[in-house]
Amino acid sequence: MEKELTNLIKKVSLIDIALLLLISPIIILFKSYDMALVFDLGLLLSMGNFITSTFITSKVIKSNNKEIIVYVSYAVRILVVASVGAILTFINTSYSLIFVFGFTVHYISFLIYGVIFIKKGSE
Repeated sequence: MEKELTNLIKKVSLIDIALLLLISPIIILFKSYDMALVFDLGLLLSMGNFITSTFITSKVIKSNNKEIIVYVSYAVRILVVASVGAILTFINTSYSLIFVFGFTVHYISFLIYGVIFIKKGSE
C-alpha cells in the first residue's frame, strides 16, 4: 500500500481509538457497559471496514483485471455490517441505535483528520 494511504489509516485509526476511549466511558456512566460495548463494536467494525476497503481498492488499482473483487468485497462488507446490526437489533432494539452511532463516529474521525492534518490550499 502507498505511504499516503498507510499514513491516512494510521492517523484516522488513532483518532478512532481516541474517540472510543473518550466516548465509551461516557456511555458507561450514563447508560451501561453493554451499550458501550455495542458502541465499540460499531466503531471498530467501521474502522475494519475502512481498512479492508482501502487495502482492496489499492490492490485493484495496481492490477487492472480484478475489479470484480471490489464488487464482491463491497457486497460482503455490507452483508457483515447488516448482519451484525440485525443481530444486535434482535437482541435489543436500543443496541441498533448505539451501533449506528459507533459506526458513524468513524466518519467524524475523517472530519477531525481533515481539520488537523490536511493543509490548506494555496492562498
